[in-house]
Amino acid sequence: MTVRPRLFVTGGSGAIGSHAVPELVRAGCDAVALVRTPAKAAQIAAHGATPALVSLFDRDALAVAFAGCDAVVNLASALPSTARFMSRRA
Repeated sequence: MTVRPRLFVTGGSGAIGSHAVPELVRAGCDAVALVRTPAKAAQIAAHGATPALVSLFDRDALAVAFAGCDAVVNLASALPSTARFMSRRA
């Protein structure tokens, strides 16, 4: 029996995480991704990952969300949105 690693990804819907989460799922991981909005939760779910609608600054909620995970992958950052980041004027 193969055990699928369960990974919690912060920044799962961000500039890096939006690419990493689908790859983790394709690689056979059970990915749980932190999201801030219901729209982002729907995007994460569409990739086969489990969305976790919690704040990165809520310790208690994070402790609950991390329960059962084998590792936390921190991809959260203070980068501007992808649209702004890719702007010629950024």
